[in-house]
Amino acid sequence: MSSPYKGEGRGIAMLNLLKTLSQSIAPSMADMWELEIPLLVKYLEEHTEFTWNQKTWEDKLIQFLRNSLKKTRGSNWSLRLSKELNNQIESFDSPSLEKGFLYRALSFTLATGLEADKVEVLLLELLYKTDYSNDFDREGVILCFGLCARGQAKTVLGMLHDFEERIQESEQFWQIGAWQVRCPCSIFSSLEAS
Repeated sequence: MSSPYKGEGRGIAMLNLLKTLSQSIAPSMADMWELEIPLLVKYLEEHTEFTWNQKTWEDKLIQFLRNSLKKTRGSNWSLRLSKELNNQIESFDSPSLEKGFLYRALSFTLATGLEADKVEVLLLELLYKTDYSNDFDREGVILCFGLCARGQAKTVLGMLHDFEERIQESEQFWQIGAWQVRCPCSIFSSLEAS
């Protein structure tokens, strides 16, 4: 959706499909989507691939997402959406408009999640699958965590602390393993013999 003019204008078709299926997707949002989706479609119809503004469009989509998330507060819809956004991130090359949008959308969606333990699992999954040698992905994760912390500060900080501890444990394990290889006659050899 962040590139609505690709694929012969698929953005308008996708929005219209979303509006049509709103009762099936999330009944609590159907009334809001009936009002807001036509405004998004109108924006796309009034512009062309060459006259639209990417930032304005993404801001409109994020606002639509935020309004939708407010309507579903108290349900698990935001976590289901978060899982899907998290899975979709891997589908796009870095850098890309789509992937950048997905990082933003994921952060706002996770920030509204009610079940902190599930939010933590999704954030941890994102940390483990990120290619930290890629500047775009690294910046995307930083953005995601920063925006998510607005609604989940305690969860984000706790999860980052746990992640740091896991890294330190794995580094210590690696160092012990490397030391064992270098010093086969060490105490570890005598322990294995007993």
